[in-house]
Amino acid sequence: MTCLEKVEKKRVQSREGNRRYRERNPDKVAAARKRIRTPEYISWEAMKHRCSMAYHSPHLYHDRGISVCPEWYVSFVSFLYYIGPHPGGRYSLDRINNERGYEPGNVRWARWEVQSTNKRNIKITPFDVVPIRSDERLYRIIAAQYGVSITTISEIKRGKTWGHVSNDALRKG
Repeated sequence: MTCLEKVEKKRVQSREGNRRYRERNPDKVAAARKRIRTPEYISWEAMKHRCSMAYHSPHLYHDRGISVCPEWYVSFVSFLYYIGPHPGGRYSLDRINNERGYEPGNVRWARWEVQSTNKRNIKITPFDVVPIRSDERLYRIIAAQYGVSITTISEIKRGKTWGHVSNDALRKG
């Protein structure tokens, strides 16, 4: 199913939901229509810019085939309706699967802690975090084993990165 088909299906299924959204969030809809620079609007503009050829590093997005769903590209209101209001704080737009574009089902609001572990170049998985935290060897030896920097090992052990991964959650999973 293409992005446009997904959007059309959602539109048909949720006309009533859309009306209710507009009734419950008149300020967000009014801001969308006036193009007021809300956090959602800023994220929408940045998303479109990253995927355009005008971006200073097109090899990161455009050249890899990462694009914005056509419906979202032309309509901020459609984007806002799907993604919902910005949760506030340190959240920003995140693609769940980095090999796919900005499309329904692949976009969410996420904190930087989660986004820092959702990158193409990531070498550590959540299941590596628990043994790294409990490993008492020198950081340089652990880093060499996993093919990462000593700084990465230090940040994992201090909880600066991968802090959202708990040892108990991984044992249960």
